Amino acid sequence: MLFLLHNLLYSIALLGISILTQFAVKQIRGERVQISSAVTKRAKAWSFLLRGPAIIQDAYDKAKGAPFEVFVPENRYLFISSAKHIKEVDTAPDSMLQPKYTMHKFDWFDKRGTEGTPLVRTLRTLLTNHIPEILPDVRLATTESFDKRLDACRSINGVKALPVYSMVKEAVVFANALSFFGRDLAHDQVFLKSATDFIESTLLFAEIIRLTICFAVHDLCLHPEYIKLMRKELESPLRDEFEQTGRGLPLLDSFIRESARTTPVESMSTRRQALQPFVLSGGWKVEAGDIICTPARAMMKDPAHFAAPQEFSGFRFVEPELLVGLDRPRLHIPQPGQPHQLKDATDWQVWGTGRMVWFYAAAVMKTIVGLFVTKYDCELLHPEDSRWFTWRSFIYPKPSLRTTYYSLPIFGIMFADFALRHIPPLLVATALTFGGLMPFFNAEYAIQEFGLPKRIAVSKPAQSVMIVSSARITAIGIALFTFYLQGQLEAVDTILLILGYVGLVDGYVCWLEGVSGKAIFRTLSGTLIAAWGCYGMTSSR
Repeated sequence: MLFLLHNLLYSIALLGISILTQFAVKQIRGERVQISSAVTKRAKAWSFLLRGPAIIQDAYDKAKGAPFEVFVPENRYLFISSAKHIKEVDTAPDSMLQPKYTMHKFDWFDKRGTEGTPLVRTLRTLLTNHIPEILPDVRLATTESFDKRLDACRSINGVKALPVYSMVKEAVVFANALSFFGRDLAHDQVFLKSATDFIESTLLFAEIIRLTICFAVHDLCLHPEYIKLMRKELESPLRDEFEQTGRGLPLLDSFIRESARTTPVESMSTRRQALQPFVLSGGWKVEAGDIICTPARAMMKDPAHFAAPQEFSGFRFVEPELLVGLDRPRLHIPQPGQPHQLKDATDWQVWGTGRMVWFYAAAVMKTIVGLFVTKYDCELLHPEDSRWFTWRSFIYPKPSLRTTYYSLPIFGIMFADFALRHIPPLLVATALTFGGLMPFFNAEYAIQEFGLPKRIAVSKPAQSVMIVSSARITAIGIALFTFYLQGQLEAVDTILLILGYVGLVDGYVCWLEGVSGKAIFRTLSGTLIAAWGCYGMTSSR
């Protein structure tokens, strides 16, 4: 977010210079020359910095489908929204209208010849052709990134809360580095820092990907009724098909697209800067240097384009035949049957117009959001708080907004998160759970296996005590499994630490009964188990 502070200071400086040089108050012979009415116009232009989305929406509502202009501190924007005008802009030659993207004050579309062509070729061709190799690696790398962040986060009552933005940013940076530069360089921290600076400074989609993902995660928290069906889709063969082609997963695709529709990162799209005077049909004139664009956010909220536009409908873009038979009693779909993929750009102004299809970006977004769906149940820590702030035409998720993560207590998810350090506590849990059941079937044998002499094993009162105590041991084993499946690994370590006391008591009793070998074994075993828990080896804290 440093670039926001830089732009803010830069804009304040320009505002001061503009007012001082253009509208300075002069005193001639004691008479004050009044500031021109142009100050009001300039003030409105500068207010775009903080109220951009609202200004565009208000002008769009008043224009009623006609082109309209909005002045910003450095330029004039002409907004178009009709299909006819959008087509005219899209088909105009590059010598007349040039793509213009200035999120970080870097117009990489201006880089032509030997500098610009390889970058465009990489985005449009190489990444797309290598989707089968890229997506599985992105999923694994993102899983590793999430696991590290959550393992390092302290759990409170089995719940871990992390800022969504920082978690997603780290995952997207690593995924992009992996895609562009390969496994070896992506794991080189020195190189990764330089690569990150390049990607952040030159590629608009790097920012769009993570912001869109952040808002999609917010919507997962706000609309959990969609998660069950998307989770089922991601656990089906459709996921493998998606990782091979970059296409598919229609339910997840629609959910992300609806999230981008209701909370678009950008309020304007399809920027084209006029290199020479240009006239749209209807007589609308564009001077050289002016920028033509579409009011993407306003169009997404227009009833002329979407039924019930203010309503979030996660499966709005799913083909109707795919919805047949789905168990969706609580899901209202006001306008089914618009089955465009997330990557489509022809009539989907969030991604721009026509030529720049973000195939790779859409695939990465589905991969990362899919992990949130399959790995966690998420909730916003403070859902009543404002989720974003605006700067110019962009809407940014607040970096401080935190989400709680509950690891899913089902075996499919457990094995997705499995680590080798989990083996010892699982062996202990297994031994306690099933070993504690042995006295129910043969108490005498269980007492002898414990290490006590035969004279005790044949005693009926001793057998009854063994059954009673073993039930409690089984309960401890079940508790270990339960906390593990819930992702409460710190609780698992705590129980292991406490079990050290049990090992000491077992060893002491065996020693009193003259079974020194068993006494030493049980004492050492209890000590090792307690040490594992004491040092947090399961949770890796």
